Amino acid sequence: LQNDDFQALLLYFEPISALSQTPLSWSGSARLWEHLHRSKGVGRWVAPPSGHAPCPPRGALWDLQAGCAVEVAVLRHGVPAGKTPPSPQLRVPHQGALPALVPSSQLRTRSSHLRPHPAGLYTRPGCRGPCTALLGWGPHLGCPPGLGLCWRLSSRSSFWGAGKEPVTTHVPGSSPGRRSRCPFCPQSPVLLASLGVGLLSLLGLALGSYLLRRSRRPLVTLLDPNEKYLLRLLDKTTVNHNTKKFRFALPTAHHVLGLPVGKHVYLSACINSSLVIRPYTPITSDEDQGYVDRVIKVYLKGVHPKFPEGGKMSQYLNSLKLGDVVEFRGPSGLLTYTGKGKFSIQPNKKSPPEPRVARKLGMIAGGTGITPMLQLIRAILKDPEDPTQCFLLFANQTEKDIILREDLEELQARHPNQFKLWFTLDQPPEDWTYSKGFVSADMIREHLPAPAEDVLLLLGGPPPMVQLACHPNLDKLGYSQKMRFTY
Repeated sequence: LQNDDFQALLLYFEPISALSQTPLSWSGSARLWEHLHRSKGVGRWVAPPSGHAPCPPRGALWDLQAGCAVEVAVLRHGVPAGKTPPSPQLRVPHQGALPALVPSSQLRTRSSHLRPHPAGLYTRPGCRGPCTALLGWGPHLGCPPGLGLCWRLSSRSSFWGAGKEPVTTHVPGSSPGRRSRCPFCPQSPVLLASLGVGLLSLLGLALGSYLLRRSRRPLVTLLDPNEKYLLRLLDKTTVNHNTKKFRFALPTAHHVLGLPVGKHVYLSACINSSLVIRPYTPITSDEDQGYVDRVIKVYLKGVHPKFPEGGKMSQYLNSLKLGDVVEFRGPSGLLTYTGKGKFSIQPNKKSPPEPRVARKLGMIAGGTGITPMLQLIRAILKDPEDPTQCFLLFANQTEKDIILREDLEELQARHPNQFKLWFTLDQPPEDWTYSKGFVSADMIREHLPAPAEDVLLLLGGPPPMVQLACHPNLDKLGYSQKMRFTY
């Protein structure tokens, strides 16, 4: 290529946290282990920490037999292979695009079985006919606005070992058990460049009508409940004395999380050499594009006598800096709300979902157990054709512990006939006008719907509250197990 307007591939590796934040000088260096540090802004190249092995714990591109994972980011206005970029901190407009050219000077492999091609395919040395290709495509990367599919270098189940036969249909012309044809020759860079441009053109023509049809659909982030997705921390704000709201960026401004109402996600992190996983329900919905919000109570070390070490995940999240990334996985959960009072509930993980219809929905929440309730209340109230009535009993220790109170009271004011809200506090102030003390049978009888076939009660909060206060009182009042669901 004779101009600077082609799209060049830059690589970065997982886990991002294993990389240094020190910008790397470009002079005299074009090795593969010049990592792109996505968490500090897509487009910044950094070197691995001093003495760190070139391949991070999860592997790197050159060690295919170890099952290395790799993702790509794309410069819309890149530089030709072998040229020096104008800045050591290049800015990339999107976290993904339509890469077809892989500058060979930026790809080096330590495997004797594979050879990088500038057009993005890996082949065996000397391959001139059928060969093993590694270029896959799918929606795993954040795409530019309007694009539902993006090219990527295959990872995990999508690639195969050095010298092995491909077992994927991700490469055009491939099928399971067959090798894809690559009419490229490593010794012909001009032909390769032309073919690379041709790939972009053909892909654009093939996807044109499809993308037009999909252009108005939001892009979904959580495509596979078994995959982990790295999301970058955008903002962190204080909600009250021990609770914070964390906003994470989705792959593009046109992405939604893709979480059905009633479901939650898992956040995971390696903390003190141990894997820690916690479930959280967002307070945003799929009407919010480009970001997702979590409200999380931070349990600090040495504050609560029952938890002297504090909360592992909450303290970890609290320590994050803007731009750091966290692993998300989902959707997960046993309950899904499909609208107009219709629920799909699994008694346990191995059971098939059972349909339920509720005209009246009672909820007992404690602390941050309010988040799945708020998600459901908002979904019901925003639908003018949903007649489901909601009754919420919200328990906390003190008045300052009540999170999302303004949101709840606003919803009650706007829908006074459909949403009933009541509070109880263990340690109320003198002028408190709501209930006092733990959740009791009287509170349930007065503020939640009575037992009936069309009533469903949802419980969420600290286990002692649910097990010692809620269930015994529900048994006493005649609510059957079928009328209850515990988050």
